Amino acid sequence: MRILFVSNVFPPFARGGYEQWCDEVATALVARGHELVVLTSTPPAQSPIVDDRPFEIRRRLHQQVEGGLGNTVVRILRDRARLEAQDLQTIDEIKDSFQPDAVLVWGMWNLNLSVPEHLEQCFGDRIAYYFCDYWPTLESAYVQRFQEPARHRPLQAGKSALGRLLLPQLDVNRRPDLAFARAYCVSAAVRRILVARGAPLQGAQVLYGGIDGSAFAAAGAVRKHWEQGLRLLYAGRIEPMKGVHTIVGALVTLRASGHQDMTLDIVGGGDPDYMGDLQRQVEDGGLSQSVRMLGPVKRDDMPALMAQYDVLVFSSEWEEPFARTVMEAMASGLLVVGTLTGGTGELLVEGETGLTYRAGDAADLARQLLCIEADAQRAQRVASHGQRVVLTEYTLVRMVDDFEAMLASFAPGGGRQPSLQTVMAGNPAATQTIGDV
Repeated sequence: MRILFVSNVFPPFARGGYEQWCDEVATALVARGHELVVLTSTPPAQSPIVDDRPFEIRRRLHQQVEGGLGNTVVRILRDRARLEAQDLQTIDEIKDSFQPDAVLVWGMWNLNLSVPEHLEQCFGDRIAYYFCDYWPTLESAYVQRFQEPARHRPLQAGKSALGRLLLPQLDVNRRPDLAFARAYCVSAAVRRILVARGAPLQGAQVLYGGIDGSAFAAAGAVRKHWEQGLRLLYAGRIEPMKGVHTIVGALVTLRASGHQDMTLDIVGGGDPDYMGDLQRQVEDGGLSQSVRMLGPVKRDDMPALMAQYDVLVFSSEWEEPFARTVMEAMASGLLVVGTLTGGTGELLVEGETGLTYRAGDAADLARQLLCIEADAQRAQRVASHGQRVVLTEYTLVRMVDDFEAMLASFAPGGGRQPSLQTVMAGNPAATQTIGDV
């Protein structure tokens, strides 16, 4: 098959899991003999880039918001229509030169919605969508840029006034009537949330993400549990909706009741103001010797990093589509203690694959951490079961199998590929992860 992937961002200019999945699935499909092109956005100005993938990456789509507020204003007033026309011309050129058999649309946020609209016009029934976020129901990036607080508080009034002047010119309420005829979601929660927000995706199927857990399992195989107190890890973006303050709050509560043997390492980058608030919370709570902020870690270093800990605390307070970090921690043999926001509860099951607590509830998290200390054998059994589930059911191979069969099911001549039903019949995990959940 000749396959076109379309995504708003693509590594190395990416922050989340779905961009990594887009890269991994593309690489695996090419290894299976398919021809593939990725169409994505232009890189940030003056960003050196070397694309060494075994497929072509065309970085030619234009993001709505790029750079600071001044750049956004220039784009609105001068460049918007021209850049949008260039995006549509790029799609026409790929249609003529590459002639894809199947098109898969990934994230679209911060792109003009005329992009998926034109893709549907060009490729008709050869297009499918994979939703790993909520882009069909979000405000445009232009609107969000003016809604977010100014970096410097004295400038807020001017920014708000500028937004009131410019936004009426944008026709921000225009939402093309996208068909979404073939739609797949990374979790049942994503489908539920999109439907609740008005997206016509009631018939979307669920195709869970997967990982190559071998490096995580191998690195974690030598772990010795809880010999010197419980070692906790948070890994991810550091911003309010990720709930890291709740972890610190739980440790403050435990310290006040005499439990001082737990440590927490916070890995990742994010909102500088929020990170400063966390540091003050740590110091005010007397946790300076127990909590460290280690900064970002490269993806390739994550297996070795996770092997140093006992528990991953997944503290998110927003509707996480389907978190890779939870799968990676389980594959490492860590016990995951987390919230059930979004799709997390479809993998994290209380007392079976992990432990859970109410989002934002530091006391409930403290209670679960005490339960781990009180019954280490039970905690290890739960962690081991979570590891088995991820390593057998949530694999990257299974995910690629599902994508290959799905794309072949509607690509011209795709009947030469194994059907979706054949893949599911030979793969019990696929039966659990694709279709109505």
